[in-house]
Amino acid sequence: MLGGLTLAAGLLLGAGPAHAADAPPAEFGTDWHDPLTAAPPVAKPHTKSCQVTLAEAQFRDFTPYRGSYTPPRGCGDRWSKVVLRLDGKVKGRQYDRLGYLHVGGTEVLRTSTPEPSVDGIAWNVEKDVTRYSPVLRSAQPVEMLIGNTVDDTYTGVIDVKVTLTFYAADRRTPAAATPDTVLPLDAAQVTTSRNTERVVAEVYATGSGGGCEEFWYLAVPEPAPYSCKAAAGPNREVRIKVDGQLAGLAAPFPTVWTGGWSNPFLWQGLGTSSRR
Repeated sequence: MLGGLTLAAGLLLGAGPAHAADAPPAEFGTDWHDPLTAAPPVAKPHTKSCQVTLAEAQFRDFTPYRGSYTPPRGCGDRWSKVVLRLDGKVKGRQYDRLGYLHVGGTEVLRTSTPEPSVDGIAWNVEKDVTRYSPVLRSAQPVEMLIGNTVDDTYTGVIDVKVTLTFYAADRRTPAAATPDTVLPLDAAQVTTSRNTERVVAEVYATGSGGGCEEFWYLAVPEPAPYSCKAAAGPNREVRIKVDGQLAGLAAPFPTVWTGGWSNPFLWQGLGTSSRR
């Protein structure tokens, strides 16, 4: 990787031979590596397990996949852990795309996709979704969408399969502690019961729409001579209010989309992603 970085920097600075805009240097080859993550895999208990397919679809446009979920048989209804796994593959030419997965109206996954090579790539995502057990104990409608555009130029069809693996509880591995109720945040207001002792909000915030908002972390204050400006500069906060009172806030972690935008050293300088 260090050799690749050195080579890419030399080419960008004009120290090496010129290449076509859409072609990486020959030293990189013609194929992409499958995406990797530095995060460790989700730890799984050594108990009996049952697997259910939650969604299986090909995304070519902005039509959601709609299906149904039925709880598994043979693993009880109080699990030690529930793990969601998304397996995806795509080949051709395509942008990175955003997606969501809802079960019973509750969003259990927000995701994005890598940009593929002509020969194709594959990737997977795992998430511990044990805290959604109250939703998963009964049959539920399922909706999933990875909005996509397929035409003569952008040919990549996104093929995904999502499964849930339920790990049964036993004497050595007890059932996980889970909420009494899961309330989807699908309305302007959500009302909890009067005897509620604790509320935990899981909120997804996605800076999208292209341009400056997609790459908000590169914004500068208004006086700076730069095309992407924001009053607070490269800062975003997600605020949660309960009955109009601030209850919590979080600073989102920047996501570097695979186009890399204005800083080629983020992605494009490696010669391994589609040019925008």
